[in-house]
Amino acid sequence: MNHRLLILGTLGEFVQLVQKAKQKGYYTIVCDGYPNGEARAYADASYILPVTDTDAIAELCKKEKVDGIITSFSDLLMECMVKIAAKADLPCYLKPEQLPWYRDKSVCRQTLRELGLPTPGYVKIPVSLSGEPDKIKQLVHSLSYPLISKPMDKYGSRGIYIIHDESELAEQIGAEDMHELLFAYELKERLLVCQVLIEHLKNRKETRWHSFNENLDHPETDEKFEKYVNSRMEDGKLHILFRDLVKGDTYEHTNS
Repeated sequence: MNHRLLILGTLGEFVQLVQKAKQKGYYTIVCDGYPNGEARAYADASYILPVTDTDAIAELCKKEKVDGIITSFSDLLMECMVKIAAKADLPCYLKPEQLPWYRDKSVCRQTLRELGLPTPGYVKIPVSLSGEPDKIKQLVHSLSYPLISKPMDKYGSRGIYIIHDESELAEQIGAEDMHELLFAYELKERLLVCQVLIEHLKNRKETRWHSFNENLDHPETDEKFEKYVNSRMEDGKLHILFRDLVKGDTYEHTNS
């Protein structure tokens, strides 16, 4: 009798997983909340259940006499898989109580230290200290710049920032929780983009955007403004750099 494998997920990246499992002789069952997931067409059976309904999927595993469960690289899917495996008494490389090892970065670092594995220095800064740069400086005094700031509970590289020196560390951003702190940093970056764009337009003294350039009252274009406008941020100040346009058959930036 073929082993029966439940694959948690049906979107495009699961098609190859289903195909590989079938090549190895597994009976494949896919499950998630997407009714039109591409992997459904390749599996032996499919069910529509939200991946977060771990109780219902655990019962499904028992009903289908599943031998194992697998998923992709998604943090959410992995957490759900671990919980389902525990409830359905299926083999899994993690137990629910071990999820903080990979989900909480400070717990992960501490676990690595306890195991004697090399890990970069780190400190855990409570949200309550946001807006108190002197206390934060005391916490990080043993670390060397540049520092990398990462929220403990985010994934997909969200909320990661490089801190080059104490002046950046001392910037006061207040927040009630990690969500608010992340939004504050995102807003800060968007404002910086706006500042750079405005400075570029001011230094060009005209715009090449068609919606403006085609207006009848737009001034005549001037060849001296046929420049690339670049910028570099140094010590908190924006420096504008002009470069000559690359003319000819091939534009400087091309996908070919």
